[in-house]
Amino acid sequence: MIKSIDKTKKTCFKGELISNIFYENSFKLFKEFCKDNGFEYDYQLKKFDFNLLKEEKGFGPLKINTIIERWNEYTNRKKKINKESIFNEEVNIHEDYTNMNINKLKGLFVEQRIIEYFIENKIDTIGEITPVALKNISTIPNVGKSKVLKFESNLKLLQYPKEELSIKLLAIIKKDENYKIYKMRAVKDITLQSIADENGISRERVRQLENRVQKKFNGYFSLFFNYMKEIIGKNKIFDYRHIKRFIKNKEDALVLRYALINGACDMVQYFQEINKFIIDERTKDIKIKLALIEEEVGEIFNYYDSLYVVEQMLKDYELGFLDYEDFITYLYSRGYKSHNDYLWKGSMKLSKCYGVIVKEYFKDGIKLSDEKNIERVTAIFKRKFGREDFCDNIRAISARIESENVLCDRGTYISPEYIRIPKWLLKEIKNYILDSKEDTLLISDIFYVFEDKLRKSGNVTNRYFLHGVLKYYYKEEFVFTKDSISKGEHDIISSHKIFEKFLEEKKRPVSKKEIRKIYPGWTESMFNNAVALNKNIIYWDNGYFINSDILKIDYKDKDKLEELLIESFRENNNYTNANVFYDKCTSDFPEFIEKNSIKNSFNIYSILEYIFGDKYYFRRPHILLDEQKNQFTTLDLFYELFNKQQVISYEEFSQHFIKLKFTERTIYNAFHRVLDELIELDDDRYMQKKNFNLSKDILGKIKKGLDLMMDDRGYYPLKTVQDFTFLPDVKFKWNQYLLSSIVENYIQEYKIIEKNIKDRRYKCSILVPNDGKFNSIKDIILYILKNEYSGKMNILDIQEYLRDRGVILKGIPKEVFKCTDFIVNDDGQVIIDK
Repeated sequence: MIKSIDKTKKTCFKGELISNIFYENSFKLFKEFCKDNGFEYDYQLKKFDFNLLKEEKGFGPLKINTIIERWNEYTNRKKKINKESIFNEEVNIHEDYTNMNINKLKGLFVEQRIIEYFIENKIDTIGEITPVALKNISTIPNVGKSKVLKFESNLKLLQYPKEELSIKLLAIIKKDENYKIYKMRAVKDITLQSIADENGISRERVRQLENRVQKKFNGYFSLFFNYMKEIIGKNKIFDYRHIKRFIKNKEDALVLRYALINGACDMVQYFQEINKFIIDERTKDIKIKLALIEEEVGEIFNYYDSLYVVEQMLKDYELGFLDYEDFITYLYSRGYKSHNDYLWKGSMKLSKCYGVIVKEYFKDGIKLSDEKNIERVTAIFKRKFGREDFCDNIRAISARIESENVLCDRGTYISPEYIRIPKWLLKEIKNYILDSKEDTLLISDIFYVFEDKLRKSGNVTNRYFLHGVLKYYYKEEFVFTKDSISKGEHDIISSHKIFEKFLEEKKRPVSKKEIRKIYPGWTESMFNNAVALNKNIIYWDNGYFINSDILKIDYKDKDKLEELLIESFRENNNYTNANVFYDKCTSDFPEFIEKNSIKNSFNIYSILEYIFGDKYYFRRPHILLDEQKNQFTTLDLFYELFNKQQVISYEEFSQHFIKLKFTERTIYNAFHRVLDELIELDDDRYMQKKNFNLSKDILGKIKKGLDLMMDDRGYYPLKTVQDFTFLPDVKFKWNQYLLSSIVENYIQEYKIIEKNIKDRRYKCSILVPNDGKFNSIKDIILYILKNEYSGKMNILDIQEYLRDRGVILKGIPKEVFKCTDFIVNDDGQVIIDK
């Protein structure tokens, strides 16, 4: 008999279908007879007199004898199997499996015919299997005694809970005669051809043998993937590290990873570009969305400056399960390169690189006639981008800088990012030019007319800057010379007017992709300028635009929005952002959200900028009460907090920005952007360098203390320092973090070496003289193994030794494993090339 630990479900098994017993076409007439007379299951034929068929049309003596022989064969086989069946014993099915779909039995390597047999007999879950159903398995056509006994044996495995069975079943798979081939492919990445050559078989045969094991893993994951999700704690995305939480053994984890890559689970797709697994999502759809985000960030960008924006776009595109690092990894697969804080696509044009340098390092403009400025640009270029292909010719460099930037003074150029001039004033100046009786106007005359308004409302303070701004925005509409602007011989319909009309006709959000089908020549700068110049064109969502006439906004709505905006300013020290205000508006003004089909924070920000762009400061996603002298960035928020509090803990820092609706990932990554400007006081508290002052005398005493501490080994793990009395008073309690930070910033004779980790609380800093002997953690570990270590050359013993001495916190860094002097065998034995 069979017993289920969970007896909440019971189904009565009626018996074997007559259509399964008499499955050949030669019995078609008899099956029709049974159907017409209401006979469906075997028990209904037990007392049936087959000789009565003589009275039916089409049944001759020979056909009746054949039917009787098949029936006797079936009943005799059933009796024999039932007598030998192990199901005369009690078999437990653990409650972990009772509600599983009957198809999950393929995880126990059950024949598909047996599973189909259960389905035909209305058995939907494993818990619904009854003793009668099991005893009738022997009657399934083409399922012999050995297959039945194998099924019965494997079914007994269901008495174990999932945590035990997942291990037992993996062990059974590993006993498969073809598992060795599968492991060679999964763990060592050996090619099909190499395995074929080694075993004297064809590539196709190797593929077939590998596929046999793959099918077993398909069944394995049908049983255990949901359990695996529980263990790894991931519902949308995971990688090899998470698989190791499920299966601790490294080799087994690699095998399971390989099985999943090859489609072992219907719920999972391998996203090769980021080397992770996605649950219940199509990677094809994800790539389409990531391509749109890629278009938004552009061909070159600063890693940290784009962090918040990309995190928000991932959220808006319903890709919140991906983090910023996933996106960066995806870009690498798309041909992006990186150096320091910058990423760029392919062989980036020099002009683009120079444009970034001017934007970041020459915020007030760069005077091109000053050779020192050009020298500085080339030095920054080499340092920031790690490239040597800069122009040697000063005129060539200047020309490239001019092409990407805007004239802001005599011979001086500034990034377009730093242009500050209201749309209304741009429009007023344009109309003044168009309404003039003169076809050509001097820039100096235009500046004279608008100088007062220009100075009061922005940063255009001279005629050169006005010339640069007008040329930047209106080069399609006017003709420019060195000193003048001409209307030309005929009216030109501006591109943004064409764009405005196109959006007006559509009466809905329109994507860049759709626009480019009609206007294939449109560039990113044309989209950007259209929004900057035309108030009726609104950047509605990532990659989408609308005409303002589709918005439903009256004066009461404007008053309510401004009331909420001022309230948000008051709550956040004259600051708010798209996420904060979206939540506020959703809560306090839901009817406005609904009637304008606002889906996200991007939409609400665009509406606010459309209504209040001339009154408050907007720079997506930030909104500030007061106009800013310089371009405002997310990092300015972080610096502002440090300026208010001289000493701040990461916890305080994090909570402050969580309140402002920043994601934890954004906060964490941005914090590490400003870390270079901070002193670590301990494992959680920080201070800006500009507020941390040490006299030359104190620094000298610290240096002397380090000289005394340093021994003949030439390195000293700071984690092992317990007594800091050899160091002078610096107004803060000494610890490894403070000492490490002071050495890195003030003591040139020494340097700090450590494994590169993001969470600074778990670092292991090692002090070394700055003499070139040690330059990386790899150098120190190899030195220790060659000169100090005398224990067993086993990876686990070595790791324990290094941990005890404060050289590493947990595992040996990856860079050591990549070293040719450090070889680890399959059994964990380490060979050092001395």
